[in-house]
Amino acid sequence: MLTRKQRFLADFFLVLIWIIAINFHSGVAILSIKSFTNMTGIEPHLEGNILANYWVAPTQFIESSLFGLFFGLAFVWVDRRYRKAKYAGMSFGSLILRKSLFYLGSILFAFGAIFVILRAVGIYPQELSELVRVDRASIALIFLIFSGVTGQILFMNFLVQTIENTGSYNILRFLTGKFQEPVEEERIFMFLDLKDSTGHAEKLGNLQYSQMIRDCFNDLNQVLKGFKAEIYQYVGDEVVLTWDKLTKDNNRDCIRFFYAYKAYLDKKRDTYINKYSITPEFKAGCHEGKVMVTEVGFIKREIVFHGDVLNTASRIQKLNKELKTDILISGKMKEMLENLHGMQLKSFGSFQLRGKDKKTEIFEVNLLNTQLN
Repeated sequence: MLTRKQRFLADFFLVLIWIIAINFHSGVAILSIKSFTNMTGIEPHLEGNILANYWVAPTQFIESSLFGLFFGLAFVWVDRRYRKAKYAGMSFGSLILRKSLFYLGSILFAFGAIFVILRAVGIYPQELSELVRVDRASIALIFLIFSGVTGQILFMNFLVQTIENTGSYNILRFLTGKFQEPVEEERIFMFLDLKDSTGHAEKLGNLQYSQMIRDCFNDLNQVLKGFKAEIYQYVGDEVVLTWDKLTKDNNRDCIRFFYAYKAYLDKKRDTYINKYSITPEFKAGCHEGKVMVTEVGFIKREIVFHGDVLNTASRIQKLNKELKTDILISGKMKEMLENLHGMQLKSFGSFQLRGKDKKTEIFEVNLLNTQLN
């Protein structure tokens, strides 16, 4: 999970991006207005126009910065609020509508706050207030602007939710077409499976068992932030995770994630017992190596991985039941981990995994230091 410092920095940069983006938009708008008035020859006629001068004044950047700050803070709050597990069961449409209402309210608040602040410090011209008239034309203009902003917010939220549902990694891959032809990559894979799934399913029944799996995977998403992983697939009561580079950091994050998730489920033990009379536990198998990545399908497009690495990781995961362990890794992964502090590696020897000609060395990993310094 992200530390408090990491969350603060992520939120800070997100607000900063909004401030920069709104200022950029204002700069483009000012240049467009000046270019238009210059090209049409009406610029000399606007020299004494209070409204026209205000639109192109440098103080617009003060307004833009304040708007970016207020809306950026609101965006961060809404984004964090609706990423919580309790909102995971909300429908796609409900999420879009609720978030859009919050953003719309934030925009109205931002405009009101900016008006009050600029009036208080004397930046907003008093003469502009005298130009404002309440008539049918003004009301129609306000309604048109309000409708346009509402439409943009709904569209923006639709795009954001679509990206979140599809995965930001996959959206970029689809847009660039990088994997229309198979590409070789080096990756780490973790197969994470629920312990005693058959017993839990018989005890709970289909409905409650499905709800418990949903809650487990929602909690997994909460923990996954900060561990640089992608969720490749949900398969029944199993989830497949992948990391994109064979580096010590990603090998370390793979192990750290497993124990962080285990600790998170243990922390929510009472919640699961009260709701399902069960404490879910997971077992994992990890392997790394070269795989082929490609885009398949046209009725339903998907980015898929092909290669022996996935089969091996799946077979390793299944050994946990026989060896009574929680997480097992291959000898290849062990080579990347053995020089890291905070872990204890235990060898179980070599196993003839189903479908493999050569034996695979298997290790258990115990975490001694959650920070793995």
